[in-house]
Amino acid sequence: MDKKQEKFLRELLNDFQVEAEEHYVAIVNCIIGLEKDPPEAVFKKSIEQAYREMHSLKGAARAVSLVEVERVCQSLESVFSRLKEQTIETTPLFFDTVHQAMDVLNSMLSDVKTGNRSVRGEQTVKIIGALQSIRSHDTGNTKPAAEQAAAEASADPAAHQPESGHKPAEVGLSIPGTRETVRVSVEKLADLLLRTEEFVPVKSELAYNVKLVRQIRRELKGKATIAGSEEVNSTVKKLEELSANLDLLKRNSTRMIDDLLASIRGTLLFPFSSVLDLLPKMVRDLSHDQGKQVSLTIAGGETEIDRRVLEEVKDPFIHLVRNCIDHGIELPATRLKNGKPSTGTLLVSVTKMDRYIEIEIRDDGAGMNRKNILEAALQNGFMTREKGEALSDREVFNLALLSGISTSRFITDLSGRGLGLAIVAEKVNLLGGDLTIESEPGNGTVFFIRLPLKLATFRGILIRLSDHFFLVPDNFIEKAIRIDKEALTSIEDQKVIMVAGVPVPVKHLGQLLDIPVRRQGKSAGGLDHALILASGAHRIAFLVDEILEEEEGIVKNPGGVLKNARSITGATILGNGRVVPILNVPDLLETGFGKRETISSGDAVKDDPEAGERQRHILVAEDSITARSLLRNILESSGFIVKTAVDGLEAFMHLKNGEFDLVVSDVEMPNMNGFELITKIREDSCFSDLPVILVTALESVGDRQRGMDCGANAYIVKSNFEQSNLLEVIGRLI
Repeated sequence: MDKKQEKFLRELLNDFQVEAEEHYVAIVNCIIGLEKDPPEAVFKKSIEQAYREMHSLKGAARAVSLVEVERVCQSLESVFSRLKEQTIETTPLFFDTVHQAMDVLNSMLSDVKTGNRSVRGEQTVKIIGALQSIRSHDTGNTKPAAEQAAAEASADPAAHQPESGHKPAEVGLSIPGTRETVRVSVEKLADLLLRTEEFVPVKSELAYNVKLVRQIRRELKGKATIAGSEEVNSTVKKLEELSANLDLLKRNSTRMIDDLLASIRGTLLFPFSSVLDLLPKMVRDLSHDQGKQVSLTIAGGETEIDRRVLEEVKDPFIHLVRNCIDHGIELPATRLKNGKPSTGTLLVSVTKMDRYIEIEIRDDGAGMNRKNILEAALQNGFMTREKGEALSDREVFNLALLSGISTSRFITDLSGRGLGLAIVAEKVNLLGGDLTIESEPGNGTVFFIRLPLKLATFRGILIRLSDHFFLVPDNFIEKAIRIDKEALTSIEDQKVIMVAGVPVPVKHLGQLLDIPVRRQGKSAGGLDHALILASGAHRIAFLVDEILEEEEGIVKNPGGVLKNARSITGATILGNGRVVPILNVPDLLETGFGKRETISSGDAVKDDPEAGERQRHILVAEDSITARSLLRNILESSGFIVKTAVDGLEAFMHLKNGEFDLVVSDVEMPNMNGFELITKIREDSCFSDLPVILVTALESVGDRQRGMDCGANAYIVKSNFEQSNLLEVIGRLI
């Protein structure tokens, strides 16, 4: 195959990937709509649309010789054909099977993009067989489904190849009457945008030179007035002309650069629906697996945002939605008991606001527990008890964004370790955005994400600290103020200023950045310059030596000595050529907030005064010799005293005859399994508060739920087992 033909086939496959993703999302949304039992007219319309989309996807797969994708599409198309003919019914089994087939199809389409092969042949045979069982129901087909599926899967591949008259080049031709388009790769457009954004500093350079010429003109004009020199006057006139020309050039260049940037950015603005379209199936699958009922409402999908921002925010966004279902919305029985509808509600909306967008993710679940969050913050050393109790509810709920804070009483290898929200907040902050939480116990939680519409360029306030200059991104600036020393008061040895009746801590920014404070930043009247910065739960007034002006620039990744510098997120170039660091405000606020304060003796979590000195005793119940030896070695190497048992019965006998700080147990053991052991432990008042960790090969949602119901504190699946995970969980429990 020559290079020209190979290039054409690659382009054809790229076209298929774009088309296939659109068809897949449309089909999934139709299936989810059918599952909600809509009116008959809507029901029939959804079936027809799903059938047509599946038929188109099958044809596209055939055009690029993706035989396995075509076969699955063919089986799904046949199912929807029977559904159109009303020869089969939509039962729970029908929907489960169709969703499983769509999951397999999604994996196949992902394989096309990555070049991997994650879907094995037997998986294809199995899902085609399951679809054949649905399709054959009530049709009089007497051939066993499995036999039929095997026959289809082993059929001559040539039968699925394009017919001799088929021309793959015709795939994706524009429909007559539509606008003419040229397909350009996103990578090329992104590269073009980056090159165009390099013009942004030109605006600053022109503004600087206009300012410089005006300054020279003023100086010469003053000298001409004193000396009365004709030569100087002539030079002043030339400078005035030059100044006017430069000013005109600056204004025209600024307009052209802004228009050019806006046009190119427009080609890379993607609707948020490209992410929101993933939610219906994800919410359906999650709620189905957990036995919950969730009604999803989506708004603002048409809002457009820089593709680069969209790609970066996708994972944090999905995590927050999962969090609402996993930890927010309750089981139907619990909701009914609390006087709520059995079905929980989840609202996701996207709103454009000036240069930013705001994403709201709201559920009507159990909400957050203030007391639990404060206890977690106290145990992790984030603050003293007195300071925690003085925080507002909103400030407390936003503590959940700190690493290590978790309100879940049940720890698994997937959740409960207090890392998820912290990672989400960090990701959002790196994008120049902000994440905040509001919650009402018993009535739900709201996550607010604010993000810039674009990434590379930004606006900020230029400040001076001694001889150093920094840029502060304006999306974190609440206001610029001047502080009178007499207005400062002290609360718990912390200098604060009252702003709208609320105390705001005051710190000198230079001290946090290790820059000597020269105390030369007083404005007229002897007032200090300060910027009130806010992000999440933190709000601080930072004293600076001078607040200069607003600047627009391009964010450059820090290199060299700044590469690993804390509190620096990038750099930009000013009009005078000076390279200025851009401050990482969330990091500054976290540092200024002093998150890891010394805990006084009155705040000690454990009542035992020798708890931090004596060795901890751990009981391990495991019937496998190899696993038992591994656990013993890990724990003893970490300084624990370990006792082992071969089953739950022996473990309980050891508990009755000794003192232990924690139990690590397998589930599947002879005589007494792990679930039975935990139940027996919780029934005994002597051990009701004893932490128990299950380490097991059982990984289903049902097994995890049973472990939680029995009273386990943590559940670790052996296939995901890591020594660090086990030790981390133990550290959180004792």
